[in-house]
Amino acid sequence: GRVFPAAARATFKIPAKPYELEIAAVDALSRGDVLVVDAAEDQSCAFWGELLTPACLAKGARGVVMTACTRDMWKIRDLNFPVYGIGWHPGDSKGRLDVITVGEPISIGGVRARRGDWLLGDEDGVSAVPYRLVSEARRAAAEEESGQFRPGGVGQLPPVAQQLQRNA
Repeated sequence: GRVFPAAARATFKIPAKPYELEIAAVDALSRGDVLVVDAAEDQSCAFWGELLTPACLAKGARGVVMTACTRDMWKIRDLNFPVYGIGWHPGDSKGRLDVITVGEPISIGGVRARRGDWLLGDEDGVSAVPYRLVSEARRAAAEEESGQFRPGGVGQLPPVAQQLQRNA
């Protein structure tokens, strides 16, 4: 799906409007988007849980990739919604982790992620394709699938599949 970036940082007080930008990010998602959150590897709480997952599903979002923890995975798995993070934590993010930007480029796992880039992922990890290379990556994938792929055929392109984050 398409990258929809957000950044979150640790906080040590409950904001005047808790979850405001987190909800704004989910509200801004379009069909086919993946919410990608740079949370600076925060493990103090769960950034994601079951409450926002149905809203993402209703909007047609494809999943969440984040450098943060999640919770309620039993319910998220039941909903068949892909969430890739760095671990699990029982506490929610209120007063611990707050979204600071929505829609702005971020860096996650050492890879720059911009709105409109593409992600592909499964249990083994997530790969990124910069927006400017999506057409070429699709062509190469179609050639490989059809048996017409020539080794080295995309050798002139910069690497497009860079691992972002392994599922914890």
